[in-house]
Order: sequence, then structure tokens, then C-alpha cells
Amino acid sequence: MKTIKKYALGVLLLAIAAPIYLGIKHKMAEPAGAACEASTKCRGNGMFSTGMCFEGDSASYCTHECDSTSDCTPGMKCEAVDGTWTSESGGGNHATQIRTSQGTKSICVKQ
Repeated sequence: MKTIKKYALGVLLLAIAAPIYLGIKHKMAEPAGAACEASTKCRGNGMFSTGMCFEGDSASYCTHECDSTSDCTPGMKCEAVDGTWTSESGGGNHATQIRTSQGTKSICVKQ
């Protein structure tokens, strides 16, 4: 019975710690519209998603995927953009994996 209590306590702590960690990570990332470079951590549309650094013709800025303009911050609109997309996963104690794909994504762009 003690083993079950230990597992239950571990699950409870994980259920509390994970959202706190993700919330802090989300708040520390740069918001959509902020200037960025490839190594900048950009904020996604929610705490479970990540953003990206959009390298436009005139400037680079943080953005994220969207379904409609209401998903974007004021001064930005949701638009389909064709391009090369690079995503990074891993890090920490694990190797960072970088993937590149081409195609169209709906992202928040400056108006």
C-alpha cells in the first residue's frame, strides 16, 4: 500500500509541476511581433505550443501558427505564407534535433 501512495504522490507532483514549468517557459519566450534571430525562443499561441522567428524581407520577428486573425496579437493578421520552415526539438540533456520542411503555413504577420 505504501508503494501505491508513493506513486500517487509522484503523479500528483508531476501534475502540479508540469503546468507551472510550461507556463514559466511560455512567459519567458518573446511574444509575437518582437524582434528576433534564429536562436531566439519565441512564444506560441498557447503554453503547449512554440513560436518561430519569421525572417521577412525587411525585418525578423517572432510569430506563431494561427487559424484566424483573432489568434494573433493586435497589429498582426493571420496569413498563409509559403516558405522553408525550420523547427528545433530536444535540448537539455538530449541532442537537439533540427528539421527543415517546405510548404505553406498560416502564421501571424505584421500588418
